[in-house]
Amino acid sequence: MGYDDIDIDIEPYTGAPYFHLLVTKTMVNPLYQLTLPRGGARLLPDISTEATLVRGKREWKVFFNGTHKTHKRLELGWKAFVDDNQLKVEDFCTFEIMPWTPKDIDSTPLKFKVQVFRCDLPAALLEKIDGTSNNPALVE
Repeated sequence: MGYDDIDIDIEPYTGAPYFHLLVTKTMVNPLYQLTLPRGGARLLPDISTEATLVRGKREWKVFFNGTHKTHKRLELGWKAFVDDNQLKVEDFCTFEIMPWTPKDIDSTPLKFKVQVFRCDLPAALLEKIDGTSNNPALVE
């Protein structure tokens, strides 16, 4: 199965709060860990609960761990999303927080509309990306 079999059209931005990230090695290798960027983590409640990732017409259940003191993470179920969408290190993802109003974020089950942008970077550049903030890739 190639990208053409799983990719969907990019959908319009809804205006909901969102965060974005560049997929790193730790997100798509046997660790399968997605630690949310600090800006995205600030938008979410300090709870641990089931969450839903939506891409096109498909949904994946994941576990949102928001109670750690230093970070928030998507855990159980993230691997299935990675595998089903063939995420690669060079891909860029946006996560819109749906549905959302400032009043009900703590009581509404978390749902993220995920968009995947394929960024096929040259192999020479990929070799320099180690998946940490200590060695960021700068693209001009």
